[in-house]
Amino acid sequence: MSDNASGVSGADSSNGANDARGAAAEAAAEHGLDATASASNEAVSAAETGKAAAAAGDTCTAEASTNRAEAAAAEAVESAAALADIAANNPTPATEAMAGFAASYAQAATEAAASARSALDGMQASQGLGACVSEAPTSPTQGLALSTINQLGGIWS
Repeated sequence: MSDNASGVSGADSSNGANDARGAAAEAAAEHGLDATASASNEAVSAAETGKAAAAAGDTCTAEASTNRAEAAAAEAVESAAALADIAANNPTPATEAMAGFAASYAQAATEAAASARSALDGMQASQGLGACVSEAPTSPTQGLALSTINQLGGIWS
């Protein structure tokens, strides 16, 4: 049975509006799927770099890569959630399929980021490191040097 069984002229206009709304939803879902896939790929790539760095004992690279993986995974989850909303509000076979793919991408990103975090945490625990220290000054600043000299002067006097 069709909704247009009333025989009223122009009744097909509602189908046109539904078709346009469905097409717009599918276009938005496609954009959301692309964004989710991109963020997921970034998360997985950064996680692999982070795990390799952790295995090599490179704390700074492992930490930076893990943080990038976690941020990209969060972006993938957010994008997948938005796509799920699109599919819920405009359920078509295409929007629902894309929402399913996006959920898979977000799950892969989340798992990759978690594995990178686990590798980083394990490396830090085994090496007794708390965080990357590569950004610490290699030579004292003038204020630090004067402060240190004053402290030492107080000890020696």
